[in-house]
Amino acid sequence: MNENDTTTDGKKLQEQVNDFLKSISTILDINYDDLEVKVSAELEFYLIKANGEQLSERLNLKSEKIKELTEKLLTYDDKVKRINDDKNNDKKFIRIESLEEEDGYNQFEVQFLPTNNPVELAENIINFKNLISKITNVDFRAKPYDAEPTSSLHFHISVYYKGLNLFAKDNPYEDDEYHYLPLYWCIAGLLKLTPKFIKYYAPTENCQERYVIPKRYQKYIHYPTRICWGFNNRTCAIRIPRKPSEDPLNCRIEHRLSSSIANPYLVLFAIFYSMKYGVINELEAPEPVYTRAFEDDEAGKLIIELFDNFQ
Repeated sequence: MNENDTTTDGKKLQEQVNDFLKSISTILDINYDDLEVKVSAELEFYLIKANGEQLSERLNLKSEKIKELTEKLLTYDDKVKRINDDKNNDKKFIRIESLEEEDGYNQFEVQFLPTNNPVELAENIINFKNLISKITNVDFRAKPYDAEPTSSLHFHISVYYKGLNLFAKDNPYEDDEYHYLPLYWCIAGLLKLTPKFIKYYAPTENCQERYVIPKRYQKYIHYPTRICWGFNNRTCAIRIPRKPSEDPLNCRIEHRLSSSIANPYLVLFAIFYSMKYGVINELEAPEPVYTRAFEDDEAGKLIIELFDNFQ
């Protein structure tokens, strides 16, 4: 895929989403037209000085600068939506759901509303980056400051069949818990092909800093270090916030690998390609990891070891 050609990237992404859904319809012998995906994203970033240094003032959601920023973002959001409505355009502008404080010093996270169109989500992420960069000084690098938490681009993905969450489908093989459900096929595919797509998720050397094994005294350890998955485990590459039996409506995959600077078209392409691979091959998912992944040598391969310049 061409990192600079969003039109081409969008077409290839849409093709991959379609192929993914077709693979599910074939394997499960269900109607393709009754399937749809739901995706959303969370994007982290730092607000900084014009020279790249950290701001001296600690900002929060009540700060005038943040209120002004939020107002401009929402005003832009409404403006684009009205333009699309006026033109009778079928394209739906994905609204920004919220702007939240994160753990880092003047680190924030924008959340995008769920949509069934991954291409529009990728486009909206790019538009948001361009817009906020014009409004204020912002840093999307994965690790801009040594002593601060990393910044990421998380994607949430689920699949629906006739309006019901396919990832929460009842398991007919209770003794084979993580080997049948489409959810676990997708997890297995994502884990299997992580080495193939790691440069999509972490395109620069700075991105590699996200995956370094943390010191035990580190305050914030909310990033993936090994190629593994777990239930509500933020130290895994793939997180399932809730088990299918606990929350059937909202059961979803949270893909935690990509850095904030990553191209969302490429990341989503890799995600759907990998999930399709898992479904077609009915891959068996490994056991979930319940410990802090970086402390468990049996949890999976270290992500940092996937890079050519790893020492």
